[in-house]
Amino acid sequence: MKARQSPRSGALSTSGVTFLDTADIYGPFTNEKLVGRAIAGRRSDVELATKFGNVRAENGERLGIRGDAEYVRQACDASLDRLGVDHIDLYYQHRVDRNTPIEETVGAMAELVEAGKVRRLGLSEALRRRSAAPTPCTRSPRSKPSTRFGAAIPRTRSCPRCVSSESAS
Repeated sequence: MKARQSPRSGALSTSGVTFLDTADIYGPFTNEKLVGRAIAGRRSDVELATKFGNVRAENGERLGIRGDAEYVRQACDASLDRLGVDHIDLYYQHRVDRNTPIEETVGAMAELVEAGKVRRLGLSEALRRRSAAPTPCTRSPRSKPSTRFGAAIPRTRSCPRCVSSESAS
């Protein structure tokens, strides 16, 4: 299916919209293509968020929930391609995979930050499950705590990366 540009997408630049939130399963996949078309040529004007974790076939068939490292990387690359961008401002897990340790999922997401594909991370519906061990901080040493997308990501003394960035500030 070829994505069509919405008549409303031309109004994006004049509407004051600066935050767009989508997910790979919306459509499925079609919404990311539409958002990509809407922001083409004005990527720097918007904060872009998308989600992963609900796996669907091209025909829309539900295939389950995944949070394993391999899938996280594949899903991000596919979203970047559909969106037509080189990075995602906020990338978050839509549903928690109960068969994959959250540390594996967040670790793979942190690798996306390090690779420059993602700026900030998030988890949706993740409070129901606690991690077995503290999850490592995923901010780069140069980043500051962010409140742009809700609650601030606190710096912690237990994270060597945060401790080194605090002493450099």
